Amino acid sequence: MSMAMAKRTLLSIVQDVDNLPQYALPPEPGPRDYVPFHMTLGDHQNAVEPIGLLRQDVVQAMMGFNDEHVESTGHFLFHHIDLEPQEEINQSVQPTDVLRGERGKCVYFSDWIMAQGIEGISAIMGEMIRRWYDQGEDGRFYSRLKSWRDELYNVYCSPRSSFFTDSTISWHPPVNSNDVSNEDRHDDRKMATNVAFQLERAACPIFGVATFGVHMTAYEGQGDATRIWVPRRSKDKKTFPNMLDSTVGGGITAGLTPYQTILKECKEEASLPEDLLNSRLRACGATSFFTLTKDGFLRPEVEYVYDLPLPSSGSKEYVRPMINDDEVESFNLMSVPELVENLLDGQVKPNSALIYVDFLIRHGFVTAENEPRLPEIQSHTRRVLGVAMPTPVAY
Repeated sequence: MSMAMAKRTLLSIVQDVDNLPQYALPPEPGPRDYVPFHMTLGDHQNAVEPIGLLRQDVVQAMMGFNDEHVESTGHFLFHHIDLEPQEEINQSVQPTDVLRGERGKCVYFSDWIMAQGIEGISAIMGEMIRRWYDQGEDGRFYSRLKSWRDELYNVYCSPRSSFFTDSTISWHPPVNSNDVSNEDRHDDRKMATNVAFQLERAACPIFGVATFGVHMTAYEGQGDATRIWVPRRSKDKKTFPNMLDSTVGGGITAGLTPYQTILKECKEEASLPEDLLNSRLRACGATSFFTLTKDGFLRPEVEYVYDLPLPSSGSKEYVRPMINDDEVESFNLMSVPELVENLLDGQVKPNSALIYVDFLIRHGFVTAENEPRLPEIQSHTRRVLGVAMPTPVAY
């Protein structure tokens, strides 16, 4: 493995996923051709991290929906400032084209929408993207919305946002009944998060908001005897069919914590029993990376990572991942050198490949001795994203 690693760096694997060039973070403007999306004008003026970053044609579509609403009701949904006319955006944006943005431009919600709180904002955003979805293949954002999941993701805004601090805004913390003890259930402060609204999963890249998921790597043995359980995705999957994947992974839907999500995904995807997970599953932090998609949208992403060291195959407690749904074609036990070869040959789903690189580093298989570009690799797996992240809110 060391010989192969020295000849073929893993850097390109993480660069394929974290491919948005570094840009100046708030309070500086965002990347060129993308407009910060804020909850309020004050948030923009106070250099609060945006909730997302909008492509110019997304801004145009939002304003078109806004104009229809103004015509029918007399009320604005969104406002934008200093937005100059743009030429038709090139749908095939290259990473090197994304440079420094322009100070002063932003999109934000109208006050009366803000006063509706999380449910009201979620409803307006849902109505707008459903309108776009219903346009089908003729719609401007079909490349994203064709994978509609009917799954809601939380969208966050900075705890410094006036969405939380302005007394005229009717904000209430979302309640996740599965994550609150009976003692704490009636104490809103112990349930508060900085959720701004909820959004259909497929639409998140359209608005450049951060998304969150979980990945787990199950393995047997130690050192040179380590073997990793690697699934192959079903050939019928809408995305990355027939590619290798992380042992278990999935997005965190609204109302679930990372740990609740990984328990659910382990059961659904790999038939792993909860008692095994509760005793052996290890939380190993998070990776973060920023993807510029081929169709020019921004996808800031955080993945919480877990390890599952399995009992010895000769023990009574031994359990292995087993197929439980139609998303997985097979599970195969791979040595570390076999996994590395598949990574280098592009056989692994891109964000799962980054997760495996992180695993190999954490377990000492990738070192400064066999991977001279190790510091650069790690800079792509722990990136500061420049958009709002989950944070407790004191109010």
